[in-house]
Amino acid sequence: FKNNANANELMVVQISCENNKLQIAFYDRGTPVDPKKVKHREIDNVKPGGLGTFFIQEIMDAVEFKDGKKPWINHLVLTKQL
Repeated sequence: FKNNANANELMVVQISCENNKLQIAFYDRGTPVDPKKVKHREIDNVKPGGLGTFFIQEIMDAVEFKDGKKPWINHLVLTKQL
């Protein structure tokens, strides 16, 4: 999440669980994310940055970057079958 250090910007987190499926959705008005540029590092390459993406992709069954609908810029949905 990057919002150019604007502490007044909101991030909304929506959590739902139905039919043995957990979904966590994040909405923000931060810097737009280009999903093609989101890459994780291998766990062997230990240095700051990039490990969050690694863990998300390892733990979750689906990671979707969706078009943000106004007033949001970014919309990320994480899904895990339980």
